[in-house]
Amino acid sequence: MTLDCKINRFKSEMREQGVGERRAAPPLIRLLWKLRLDVAPPAYWRPWVMEVLPAILTGILIVLINVLLFGKSWQEEILSILFVVVTMWFCNWYFRAPSQRLRLSPWWNLASVDE
Repeated sequence: MTLDCKINRFKSEMREQGVGERRAAPPLIRLLWKLRLDVAPPAYWRPWVMEVLPAILTGILIVLINVLLFGKSWQEEILSILFVVVTMWFCNWYFRAPSQRLRLSPWWNLASVDE
């Protein structure tokens, strides 16, 4: 099964369960799909990945902005660390909690569902 078929199947399952396309697949995932990378959407990720990945990306972005634009030292970034922790919890709540209620076909086995 091609990636396009897999993505279409996922989108149709999400629509059937009342989940919007933007919530089902965030912009970064959709960008990776356009680059033809077979990446599972967040509904299939493990909880720790759901917390750690956005937190790391957010933390790096905030520290870079503060250090490069505002000239702060990395030791002054305690508030940024707190923000990263809040981001972890938010991402887990926003993506993972609703996905636990969904009845989805396994991402890696979507080929066998359509055939």
